[in-house]
Amino acid sequence: MNREQKVKSLDYLRTIFNSFKLLIVLDIHKIPAEEIRKLRRMLSIKNLNLKVFNNKLCRHAIKDTHLNVMSDMLIGQIAIIWDINNNPTAAQVLKDFKKDIIDLKVKCGIHNGKLIDSQYVKSLSNIPNLPTLRIKIINILSQFSIRIIQNLKYSPLTILSVLNLRKKLL
Repeated sequence: MNREQKVKSLDYLRTIFNSFKLLIVLDIHKIPAEEIRKLRRMLSIKNLNLKVFNNKLCRHAIKDTHLNVMSDMLIGQIAIIWDINNNPTAAQVLKDFKKDIIDLKVKCGIHNGKLIDSQYVKSLSNIPNLPTLRIKIINILSQFSIRIIQNLKYSPLTILSVLNLRKKLL
């Protein structure tokens, strides 16, 4: 890679590091290229990105930024997954992919400006997607609205009987 290509890669890395909401660093040591391509295809279906970068280039791109906390983790063969939206989709795809590939390890990541580890990514993978959450919220709200309507139906009778009892006691 010549100097011009390195400068372009560095600029590209800086734009990634300035635009993401979720970034996951993977250890891809001993993972065949075909499996990386398969993961890349799975991620691209979900509008996510995966790229293998040079460690030194990554360290240079995050130098003097808030991302410098993960510079010690940029060792070995790494790939970076990033998402410009704040979705747990990347973690869910990794969870599905890990069922097939055991050697894929999450080194670290950044989510909303905070350093995360593999356990955090695992917990992100258990969060349902947005349409599923919306359906669950609608179901909860509809159940409560039905209960409120049922209580309103019976409450005038209850109020009248309480008032009648009170009237008799006075």
